[in-house]
Amino acid sequence: MSPSARILALAALLITSPVYAGEVEDAEHIRLTEEMRRLSKRNAWKGVEAAYIELEVLRDKREVPLTYEDYWLGAQSARAMGDINAVYRRLKLAAKTDGTREVIEWLSDLDGNYGQVDIVSRKKEDVTLAPAAMPFAPDQRAAIEAAQAQVVAEGKYQGLLPKGDYSFGPEALTVVAGGDLVELVLVDERPSKEEREPFELAYIGPRATIGPAFTAAGEPSTVSWEADGFQPHGFSGAGARLGVGLEAGLGEKLGVLAEVGYHGGFGSAVSDEDLNASAGSPYELAARKLNTGYGWLAGELRLGRLWLNAGPIWSVGSAYTSDIPAAGEGAPCVNCVVAARGTIMAAGGAGGAAFALTDIGNLSGALSLLGGAQSDGSRLYTWGQLGFTLAPASPKSE
Repeated sequence: MSPSARILALAALLITSPVYAGEVEDAEHIRLTEEMRRLSKRNAWKGVEAAYIELEVLRDKREVPLTYEDYWLGAQSARAMGDINAVYRRLKLAAKTDGTREVIEWLSDLDGNYGQVDIVSRKKEDVTLAPAAMPFAPDQRAAIEAAQAQVVAEGKYQGLLPKGDYSFGPEALTVVAGGDLVELVLVDERPSKEEREPFELAYIGPRATIGPAFTAAGEPSTVSWEADGFQPHGFSGAGARLGVGLEAGLGEKLGVLAEVGYHGGFGSAVSDEDLNASAGSPYELAARKLNTGYGWLAGELRLGRLWLNAGPIWSVGSAYTSDIPAAGEGAPCVNCVVAARGTIMAAGGAGGAAFALTDIGNLSGALSLLGGAQSDGSRLYTWGQLGFTLAPASPKSE
């Protein structure tokens, strides 16, 4: 039979031969073991390690049992990689498979020079693992360096370390060969309830502001001349604003204040010229008035002598105003003056800035500029104030 005919006959035999379950896995096991032997003779331990990892996959997923030689070569490749924990695990498996003298001696050497540790850092800052003295043995140096790398990457290490003294962050630990597991957990120190200092305000004291103010009542949403819903045109006027309250510092820069006070605005009455032009004769009418009380709650940020504050405000009070209806607005009269007094309840926000000029005992005097906007549902009231403020002095930095 010619060579080509023999090849064809062999191929036909292989194709027609049944393949039983497990034969492929066994063939792969044999191939990987042979590859490990060949690479180990050339000290190509990275290749040996890669082949051993494939054998572990066969064992775990295909239930292919590994041999003593597989574990033995795997332990040697792990040592070359500096993975002392893998060395120990694989030697233990080799000893279960076949407790040879060389395996027992190697395990005894590890038990006589290494100890088990479980160290974890839960501190916010990074910590390091450092031996008091680096050993000369290459295997032990590699084991320490691998543990140090894991601590840097994950903040923890569990496994074997050469016997000796170490520092782990601020703590010291001693590893005893073959001794008990050394456990150490680092956490950020938090004082107990008994050790915690009670909360203290940075400052607290009375607060008062006084000064002229200007108020503008904007145009209403709808101008109405009905007796039960009188809404005249907008008006404005100067007045005064006075507030007193309490301010407390939650810290050196952040504080809160509560203030109540009076806000008034006064405007001129409808002028004689307006009346003469519309009614044709002189007419005397009281000046426009706005008198409200307010409550203000705000937060304050102190940046040295500059104080910034803002918060919600609520006002309640009364207003008196007069107006000359324009033609076509549906007023009940023509060439007349309509006056009304009503109650105002308005909510909104207020804020401002103050600059501390001088200290008066435990208080500071400041020039303040305040402003706000409030609405009663019908119109918007805006105001501004230039005032003088007395408030608790900021704490002095030590």
